[in-house]
Amino acid sequence: MPPGETLGTRHKSDRQAEAASGSRTCSGNAISGQSLTAAGDASSDRANGIRAHGRYDNKGPAQLRASSAIDRIASHADTCLAIPRGRKPPALSLLFLRRIFLLNRATASDTAQCLFYRHWFWIAIVFGLISEIVMSHPALALISNSEMHNEFHVARACSLERYAHVETGLVNVFAHLMDAPLDVAGVPFFKINNARARLAIIERLLKKKYGGKYNLFWNSLSKLLGTIDGVRNNVVHWQTQMDIGFEMRDGLPPTTINRMKLVPPNYWDTNPNTPELFLNDLYDFMCQCDFFNRLLVLFHHSIHGMDGTPQAWHEICLQPVVYPPPSTHPLFRK
Repeated sequence: MPPGETLGTRHKSDRQAEAASGSRTCSGNAISGQSLTAAGDASSDRANGIRAHGRYDNKGPAQLRASSAIDRIASHADTCLAIPRGRKPPALSLLFLRRIFLLNRATASDTAQCLFYRHWFWIAIVFGLISEIVMSHPALALISNSEMHNEFHVARACSLERYAHVETGLVNVFAHLMDAPLDVAGVPFFKINNARARLAIIERLLKKKYGGKYNLFWNSLSKLLGTIDGVRNNVVHWQTQMDIGFEMRDGLPPTTINRMKLVPPNYWDTNPNTPELFLNDLYDFMCQCDFFNRLLVLFHHSIHGMDGTPQAWHEICLQPVVYPPPSTHPLFRK
């Protein structure tokens, strides 16, 4: 745009040029049928251009300048939407304004409309920046953008969530054995940090209330729960490590290794027998916790004598627990 010339003056000169060339046929406030037909044809051509190329094919000078101005404003939006690594996505207001520019690039027909959207764009920028300052958190820069890292960390978090469900199943059994409501029974239960002590207390309460009726079931379940307690501690306290390299197998070419794993915190002192937890191990742990949680719900229903409890459930609670369960077990997941 030449110096000293504005969008408004250029737009005015274009309208004068169009009127002088006879491109418009107007008389006062009335428009001739010929010009209406021409306008309809232009709208049709305009729509065809939008469908084919995403913008107008047949534009007058004013329309071209308006579209060009919108393109420049949209480029400002692109600049504002450039997010550094580790930052959260931009405010929705910026995304919404960007969508408006993409749509109105093909619909704005004069400079005034273009300037209208430009004003609203800067208003949205101000609110968007305020939203970024208020809602962003420095910890987001510590989260990796790697899909492999995120998958592993999500599996680790879900593993701990599934273990928390097992604790919920245990407190239900504990509350029934204590003849106390859940809010009361939960106070001493969750104050006991030693998982082995919790299981020993429940075992003692079972014998007090039911004698040796559930010995086979609870003794086997208690041993299995003790194993997942150890895995849970490892998931919580071990550190994440990237395993990169090559794996050599007899008679096979070397294969590339690129995977995440959990290793003991003293990773300086390792040997070939040092235990590790990989992604599939976390998935297996999740399935174990899911099974034991549902089994505790089944056991609670059985000893509580709830109406509608199937007879097969009572029989299961009198037998040793086996994991993985057989395919005939009602809690078997296909």
